[in-house]
Amino acid sequence: MDVEAAAQSVADRLEDLAVDVALENGHITVLCRPDELLRVMAALKGGEPGFPYFSFMTAVDYPPKPASEEAAGEAGRCDLVYHVAAALEGVGVFVTTSVPRTGADPVHPARVPSVAGIYPGAQWHERECFDLFGVDFEGHPDLRRILLPDDWVGHPLLKDDDPSVNDLEYTPERRWPEVADQR
Repeated sequence: MDVEAAAQSVADRLEDLAVDVALENGHITVLCRPDELLRVMAALKGGEPGFPYFSFMTAVDYPPKPASEEAAGEAGRCDLVYHVAAALEGVGVFVTTSVPRTGADPVHPARVPSVAGIYPGAQWHERECFDLFGVDFEGHPDLRRILLPDDWVGHPLLKDDDPSVNDLEYTPERRWPEVADQR
């Protein structure tokens, strides 16, 4: 199946679920609302062609705009980008959804449903996004920090994160005490 036929198949399948389905530069792109993310991902995994391979997931931070700029007053957003593929057909789909940017506020984190129940390979990617951007993946089986120490304050890939609130001295003994014994 060529990419144009796959794009048409995806558009037909997601007609009532996606905000937009497009073919751009040989890649299928899907834009959906966060409340439809699980249904979109399940529809992509099944069907013809199916997209059973979860390649990666990441986030892009768009912080609030300063009061002096046009469109001031926006709270900002985090765009979550998922890539799934039909490896045998050589076709991939980029799925994007946006959540309000509240990741800097631990009381009200940005929330989106976890796709780990549909694509188990998403578990590590969602943990990384939680750790670095502060996005809360509802329903994730083991949502905890993956790269930073458990006592780390903040989320370093948010553009307004303040690194000065953390002790940045590297001491492997804090995180991995078994390494200290080997020195």
